[in-house]
Amino acid sequence: MKSIIAGLAGVALLAAAPFVAAQTSKNAQLLARFDPTSSYNDIWGYESATGEYAILGGRNGTYFVDCSNPSQPVQLAFFASNSGGSNWSNSTWRDMKVFGNYAYVVTEGGAGMKIFDMTNPTNPQFVKMWGTGTWTNAHNIAMDFQNGIAYVCGTRSGMHIIDVKTDPINPTLITTFRTPYIHDLSVQDNIGYLSDQNGNRLLLIDVSNLPSTSSLSSTPLQGRSVSHNTWPTADGTICATTNESSGGPTAFYDVSNKLNPQLLSTFLAGSSSALPHNVFIQDRVAYISHYSEGLRCVDISNPTSPREVAYYDTTNAWGCYPFTSSGTVYISDISSGLYLIKPRCIATRYGTGTPASGGTIPAVKHFGSSYLGNGNFRFEVREANPNTIAYLLIGLSSTNANIAGLTLNVALANGALLPATTDANGFASIPIGVPNIPALDGTKVYSQWFVTDVSGPLGLSASRGMVQELFLP
Repeated sequence: MKSIIAGLAGVALLAAAPFVAAQTSKNAQLLARFDPTSSYNDIWGYESATGEYAILGGRNGTYFVDCSNPSQPVQLAFFASNSGGSNWSNSTWRDMKVFGNYAYVVTEGGAGMKIFDMTNPTNPQFVKMWGTGTWTNAHNIAMDFQNGIAYVCGTRSGMHIIDVKTDPINPTLITTFRTPYIHDLSVQDNIGYLSDQNGNRLLLIDVSNLPSTSSLSSTPLQGRSVSHNTWPTADGTICATTNESSGGPTAFYDVSNKLNPQLLSTFLAGSSSALPHNVFIQDRVAYISHYSEGLRCVDISNPTSPREVAYYDTTNAWGCYPFTSSGTVYISDISSGLYLIKPRCIATRYGTGTPASGGTIPAVKHFGSSYLGNGNFRFEVREANPNTIAYLLIGLSSTNANIAGLTLNVALANGALLPATTDANGFASIPIGVPNIPALDGTKVYSQWFVTDVSGPLGLSASRGMVQELFLP
């Protein structure tokens, strides 16, 4: 199947405009900046049917920014540190996560957690303070996005595990994980991937039976001393970690066996003194913010040999957020604010899908970035009907058509339709390596999945559309 993309492009090779990069970037375009004050910390995002939004932490408070037009970000609201009757002071450290229509914010500058309602995302509202008697200060908040459980960590009283799903504005403390000190973590499929900062370890714990937790493994990390954050791949087989020290590095571990993680590789950006901070993984590309090297985009479709495919070097990047449908990546820089970046390695999701009979829209994904010569590249579908036939449509242009209730996002002309079978988890994959043909640089490839569903229009459900650019790494 490796010739399919080249064959499509041979039918109608798209003459893309030359990609012009700034001196501080490679394969990444600055779309806009937002810089209302003088000192910033973390960043997260929120998406609704009306647009895309950033939540930016500042030393003096929290900003809500409309990024729906990524070339013109608009401030929607600002909530000062002491807003809502809190006694929070200004702080270098502020962190936030989103579940449903609510944002949860913590800080080293005071006790408890602020809750914001984003049901109307253009008019975010402060709801209440929660947990002021539970901790005096907090360094980070993580979220189990599948189960609606927040993990407030980096406190002086342990890691507090909180149900925010049952009643989002009246959370319930489930339990407190006392030792060791957990600096940050991520949670997926009932596995917690914990950064034990003082022990410089990756800890894996089972959280499927809360309030009980059980230890699975403890792995010493590569690097000098400071285990900072973690993030697993969607299939839970690879976990990335950052070491917040000069020379880092960012490391990638095989965690398919949760009892015995194994180091696969490390990545060091730019120089031997590169200092990574936060890493997130989307579609087998790691997006890593660095204090010293800005945003680095690293293809891990071969996790034993990570390959940098794009970067944008801000002054002092704290965090990044690569999970937007538009493919806009948010970067928070400590001294210069919010950057909206479009790397060539990231895909754009567009249009609407057609739900399956259970109401779920199949998720269109890819495995690795579409750089020329990437033989590991694959198209994937997730959250589809299990154990059934799926079809991948790929082509060179988009459309917006409705056929008897079925949404069509990829033009059929000159397209290719490829079959696959979903597994018991509703996952299917089709490997299509990207040919190493320089003339294809700038070609855009559009894709959409159709999944057999006897109750759906024409007996199918459908994903949204996805477009990605072929590029020279």
